[in-house]
Amino acid sequence: MLVKVHTNHVLLFCFSQYYWIGLTDHGAGNEGNLQWLDGSTWTGWTQWGSGEPDDKQGTLNNADCVAIKGGENTWWDMKCDQDRNFICQSPGPAACSLATTAAPTCNNGYYGNGATCTACPANKYSASWSGSIATASDCTPCNPNSHTNGQTGKTACTHCDNGYYGNGVTCTACPANKFSSIWSGAIASAADCTPCNPNSHTNGQTAQTSCTHCDNGFYGNGAICTACPANKFSSTWSGAIATASDCTPCNPNSHTNGQTGKTVCTHCYNGYYGNGVTCTACPEDTYSTVWSGSITSASHCTDCPVGYSTNGLTGQTSLSSCTGMNEQTCSLQLSDSVY
Repeated sequence: MLVKVHTNHVLLFCFSQYYWIGLTDHGAGNEGNLQWLDGSTWTGWTQWGSGEPDDKQGTLNNADCVAIKGGENTWWDMKCDQDRNFICQSPGPAACSLATTAAPTCNNGYYGNGATCTACPANKYSASWSGSIATASDCTPCNPNSHTNGQTGKTACTHCDNGYYGNGVTCTACPANKFSSIWSGAIASAADCTPCNPNSHTNGQTAQTSCTHCDNGFYGNGAICTACPANKFSSTWSGAIATASDCTPCNPNSHTNGQTGKTVCTHCYNGYYGNGVTCTACPEDTYSTVWSGSITSASHCTDCPVGYSTNGLTGQTSLSSCTGMNEQTCSLQLSDSVY
């Protein structure tokens, strides 16, 4: 835009020649009504040269445009179709002061005053920065069991702790007898937590990163569990029951009937009575051929026939263990008659 001149300081740089400025009365009906080219009103401040404006240039009329004569810094009206240099105007300090400048801001995930911004620390975030997020303590902490995986400058928390499932923002404990050893975005629901191996469990605990206990009757590290062998048991598993040798042997004359993974011994051997855990030999002159849970006392052992004996032996398993008393008596009597 051609310059508008309101004060003398605008003229100080001009050289000794004529320069167009943005003042004119060109156009029908405008003669003598000067205005600036941008349509703003001429306020009347002038720096006319002697005899100006005269609507003439030499012998020509219609001098409707204004130029500054360098050196003198005076105004002259001249014909508008003449080729001359011109002076353009840029906004001055006053115009600049009218412009609005947006206040500096921090990106989301950061705190500060807008001019200096620092990343929110790990396990904190800022979803939408405002001037109130001025220090690290103003960043929002992650929800319980949620974190940022060590990253800073986050707009949301992104990860669940191991042992949990969720979207990284809201995290819920894996249920009992399930675990998550390393959380990922794929562990979004309880169904995505990993079930314990067979005969392994979490002892009722939730939010586990591995299974921790073996079922009773088993040995192992809690994650991998193996049945105690036949004729051994574990009634209450603990971390000390790590190998088969740590399973408890059955009491004498007690066994598991060939079963493994037992929490107690369950059977007495034939010739014994008891509850399967504690077994006692059938007394002399009795026997039991096949032990069952009903043979719980000495009275349940079978008596030898009348006149037969086990010859002082206990824990006998068959009728053949009973020998005939009459035969022994006869033999003694026969020997006596010889003498």
